[in-house]
Amino acid sequence: MIKQLKNNDGLTLVEILAALVLLSIVLITFMSFFTQSAKFTASNEETLTAIQVAEDVVAKVRDIKAFEEIELFNNFEEGENDSYINKDSYYLYEVTVKKENRVDDLDLRRVTISVLSTSNRDIKNKAFNTEMYFEEKTP
Repeated sequence: MIKQLKNNDGLTLVEILAALVLLSIVLITFMSFFTQSAKFTASNEETLTAIQVAEDVVAKVRDIKAFEEIELFNNFEEGENDSYINKDSYYLYEVTVKKENRVDDLDLRRVTISVLSTSNRDIKNKAFNTEMYFEEKTP
């Protein structure tokens, strides 16, 4: 036992290099986990914000009596095919509201709301779409 304590031999260069290789493999694995987590968080943040914008637009559409009144709030401009587009009011989002055909004999129309992210983030799903039914109130 005393002989082992007096042994002053250190680690060889090969042992140090092997330890560094193993340590770097473990660290690279953990770092890739953190970068993927950050990308996932950014994607979720983008999606949740688009959902909130869509909910805001749905609430405003429910309050109007005629679909054409949508121009009165939040700088919506008339687009093509019964649609209205807003590029200014929601920071980094472009909102399109499109009126579809009547539902059977009811006074309901299906309205499609599309929220498109205009940010420069590298996110796969840049658009969020939702639908609602709009009751056209007759005077």
